[in-house]
Amino acid sequence: MKLIASLFLLLVSTIASAQVRNGEAFQKDYQLHISRTNAAVKIDGVLDEPIWSTAEKATSFWQKYPDDKNKATRKTEVRTAYDEKYLYLSYTAYDSGKVFIQSLKRDFGHDGNDCIAVIIDPINTRNNGFFFIVNAFNAQSEEQLNANSGNGLNFSWDQKWFSETKRYADKWVAEIAIPFKTLRYSADKKVWGINFLRVDTKTNEYATWTNLPVNFPSYDLGYTGSLIWDDAPPKPGTNAVLVPFITNQLDQDNQNGQPIKATPNAGFDAKIGLTSSLNLDLTV
Repeated sequence: MKLIASLFLLLVSTIASAQVRNGEAFQKDYQLHISRTNAAVKIDGVLDEPIWSTAEKATSFWQKYPDDKNKATRKTEVRTAYDEKYLYLSYTAYDSGKVFIQSLKRDFGHDGNDCIAVIIDPINTRNNGFFFIVNAFNAQSEEQLNANSGNGLNFSWDQKWFSETKRYADKWVAEIAIPFKTLRYSADKKVWGINFLRVDTKTNEYATWTNLPVNFPSYDLGYTGSLIWDDAPPKPGTNAVLVPFITNQLDQDNQNGQPIKATPNAGFDAKIGLTSSLNLDLTV
């Protein structure tokens, strides 16, 4: 029994060490420099801002599914930029046919949808990160990633971010702005883990920027490339969202013949990010 336990621990240790080595190699092989923009970026799915013509691009995606040894059938290009408030991304997904989606609802499942996604690991430890997804008709979904819990996805993490898509004859485009305050990171960290995903329903392919093995999930943090900041990213701010509400309670005492009485009430719900995984929810 002790021998079996020792062999099991050795196997687990070997796998973990191999994943660390793979992660380090991936971050050397896949590198993308992020560009700062001093001009406003309008999130409209039209890539006419100057930054999109000069920003470094990630392309030459690999199939993740069905065959991780081949390049993706269709071309995809991703560019990144930032200013003091937002992390920007532009995706160009080349496709001359009609796009296919199954849902326009928020937090849609990305299976069976033409969609793109970004996996971000700002701390770059391969343990925690963020997963933002947009389908071709601009339905959004976002999840927190935790490599040490269940399937690694936290579906209850809801944030406000911005995207727009536009469809053209030979491609569809997604433009995204993620507020820095939705992310938790260290301002002196100049290399983030990052990967890009595209789901193409017509070719039945999951394609990723890095050559991610088919037996790992598409959002796996162990196979990210490097997002390189030439200057330190802006300092993260406090993530607080206020949602006002108005309710009206109606009461009627039929037994005593009293008329309907309306009691209005107003307030707001507040969500305050304390850490990357802990929110404070208040109702006032």
